[in-house]
Amino acid sequence: MSIYDTRTLIKTVKKIYPVLNWFRNRYFPTSDQDIFPTKKVLIEYKQGNRKLAPFVIPRKGGITIDREGYTAKEYIPPYIAPQRPLTIDDLNDKGFGEDLYSDMTPEQRQAQVLGEDLADLSAMIDRREEWMCRELLLTGEVIMKHYAEKYGEGEPVEKVLRYYDNQDGFQNVYTPTAQWDESTADLYEDLDAMVFMLTTEGCAAKDLNMAADVYARFINDPKIQKLLDNKSINIGNIDPIETPDGVAHVGTIIIRGKKLDIFVYDEVYEDEDGDIEPFMPSGTLFITAPGMGRMLYGAVSQIEQEDNQFHTYRGKKIPKYLSDAKNEVREIRVASAPVPVPNDKKAWVVAQVL
Repeated sequence: MSIYDTRTLIKTVKKIYPVLNWFRNRYFPTSDQDIFPTKKVLIEYKQGNRKLAPFVIPRKGGITIDREGYTAKEYIPPYIAPQRPLTIDDLNDKGFGEDLYSDMTPEQRQAQVLGEDLADLSAMIDRREEWMCRELLLTGEVIMKHYAEKYGEGEPVEKVLRYYDNQDGFQNVYTPTAQWDESTADLYEDLDAMVFMLTTEGCAAKDLNMAADVYARFINDPKIQKLLDNKSINIGNIDPIETPDGVAHVGTIIIRGKKLDIFVYDEVYEDEDGDIEPFMPSGTLFITAPGMGRMLYGAVSQIEQEDNQFHTYRGKKIPKYLSDAKNEVREIRVASAPVPVPNDKKAWVVAQVL
């Protein structure tokens, strides 16, 4: 079996260490049932309730309670497909980190270049998935710009995935009474109100994610410092721990009896305009719980060069090898069809506090 066979490439991609995406890994995990064998996926989410069971007069049986509804719809996930060409010039040139006078032949070098290209393209997809989770958490929607030729050039076709009613707007937003850089701000009361928004909807509050500048204001707030320093009341602690997911765990705090882990996420990405943007925008924080959603994947169908027939593959990332003998160019592509979905559309609260 050739190293360029799709099934061999799929096994290779699975072994590539993924980019450590905080939002996707912690809040939108994927199980085997979330990877669909069809192009369409089934998006399902609900809104929790806190209804009480009714009292019933004895010997009168029970009172019928309607089942809570939920939203379910078929959806074709966006298609992500970065690719990279490979020419004989690439193979004749010295590779990155290779000895200046290396005796490696072009034939030997192509397997090495293939591995590097697969890793780079896979990492790009990981970052795009992280961006999709970011957009959902911060805005309740994901606006995807589809390009036809070159990334970032031309007029893109927009596709919108929205988890709120257009009439009501995005309801998972808390507006503080005063911005945290104002003297009248009450940081603890704002956090208390955000947790209350979640608990009244029957949703868990376990993680407090902050941008770096928000944490700097938080840790220097006199009231927060006094609460953390109160020896008779254990309201939380600041004990920084570096996590393996590119995010810092800086401590815990008790809000309404809920113990919240505090995380500071300071990773960045490069957008289509070449600008460097933070995954956690300046002045932003949100509260939610691990596993509040999931990442679904649609199947990828493609024509294979070996038999010129369509083949459909079920997986997170599907590579494809193309060869153009006329122009002496080989090309490797990695495709994916992901879509983030919350389990409950009220499962998180976001705020702009600076």
